[in-house]
Amino acid sequence: MAVCRGCAGRGTVVSYFIMEKKRKKPHVKRGDLVVAGIVLLMMAASLLPLLGGAATRGTRADIYRDGSLLFSAALAQDAVYRISAGVQVEVKDGRARVCASDCPDQVCVRTGWISRPGQTAVCLPNRLVVRVSGGEEALDGVTR
Repeated sequence: MAVCRGCAGRGTVVSYFIMEKKRKKPHVKRGDLVVAGIVLLMMAASLLPLLGGAATRGTRADIYRDGSLLFSAALAQDAVYRISAGVQVEVKDGRARVCASDCPDQVCVRTGWISRPGQTAVCLPNRLVVRVSGGEEALDGVTR
């Protein structure tokens, strides 16, 4: 609370809220919008490689046990293959996955669907590898 100076001697008490000047609200300038737009475009452009775009699909799933090829399953033909008593590999809609396994950690099952050439699903306790092949294999990186 403060005494109003304009009330000369009357001793009128007013709050600081009334005495303060109204503050101007900050407004957005055109340059701010341009910078924000450029930042948003750069963020969107950095996400494009993650979308995968025109990734080629494999044509078969090669199933290996102990490093030797057991068989190749065509990805165009839907089927469930029983590899051993506790391991099943499912091929559906041009993708493959380990759908059941008796291993304790279930990493192979949680790998999920694989469809691009070079992708693998590995079950170490059962010494099993499911690898998609055929088509054009994408590079992970290039070194010199």
